[in-house]
Amino acid sequence: MSDVPSNSEETVLISASQDRVSSGPVETPLIWGHLTILEQVGAGGFGVVYRAWDPTLEREVALKLLNRKFSENVCLKEEGRLLARLRHPNVVTVYGCDTYGGRTGLWQEFIHGRTLSHVIAKHGSFGAREAVTVGSEVCLALAAVHKAGLVHRDVKA
Repeated sequence: MSDVPSNSEETVLISASQDRVSSGPVETPLIWGHLTILEQVGAGGFGVVYRAWDPTLEREVALKLLNRKFSENVCLKEEGRLLARLRHPNVVTVYGCDTYGGRTGLWQEFIHGRTLSHVIAKHGSFGAREAVTVGSEVCLALAAVHKAGLVHRDVKA
């Protein structure tokens, strides 16, 4: 993969003092644990999401780095372990959860595509049939998460 840094390139550890890298591709590769951060793809109330490279799995992953105020929460690591066991076609696969440099992160399957809000912004609202289909799929995913003993508190379009 061409955008994965070689060992000779300069790397920087994301420290506990950083809550985010500027949006888009990073000029100098950033390292968190064993993952190389390639670009920021989103942000929310709990933290920032990056597209990253996992050399162990030899694949792109989505890395969710929690804001510092949540990084000390032991329950979040347990939730990561529970999510890693969850298998459902409407739920991304979680590969791992750990803490490095004072920041807790969760890395999972990276889905290439557009968000629901992007599709609606580009094409307009869904008709009733499309809305029911999408809503049903979201409900199936949330039911699987609930069955695993978890509650999703941050559903986004």
